[in-house]
Amino acid sequence: MGDALLTMLECRPGWELTAAMDSLLNQQRTTASALWDLLGHRGEKAVKALSQMDERRESGSETRFQLALESERISYQMQVKLLGYRVDTLIGRRLIVELGGWSVHGTRTAFEYDRERDRRLTAAGFRVIRLTYRQTMEQLEAAMADISTLVRRREHLKRVWL
Repeated sequence: MGDALLTMLECRPGWELTAAMDSLLNQQRTTASALWDLLGHRGEKAVKALSQMDERRESGSETRFQLALESERISYQMQVKLLGYRVDTLIGRRLIVELGGWSVHGTRTAFEYDRERDRRLTAAGFRVIRLTYRQTMEQLEAAMADISTLVRRREHLKRVWL
């Protein structure tokens, strides 16, 4: 684990290092203090990645997306329970962003469940946006532009009918 993280520190973008550490923490394969001991003295990039890690993130796409929100100074909550559903990211009172690829949501059962969930959340006044893995990893700037537009229009703060 240590060698892989040190290689990532040298060769990969900082968000990828943060994503790897998030995954290790989420799966309880190490502790935050062990990661600080390993990388805390390795320079600014390492310290920044360490300060951004969060064990609640369940995927690299969650890490990448939520770090993008932070860089845009958009406040959010992660893994929030709403109407009995756990949502990936809640911005403000009502803007939900769900992240997921075909491997997680690619069955008929998952597809049906996601549509029912979106329908119920929308009926309650939430605004649901779904980003695929590819959109999060390869087209994040476009997705963030759309989300920033909604935030500027204060769509995330409108009333929810629970």
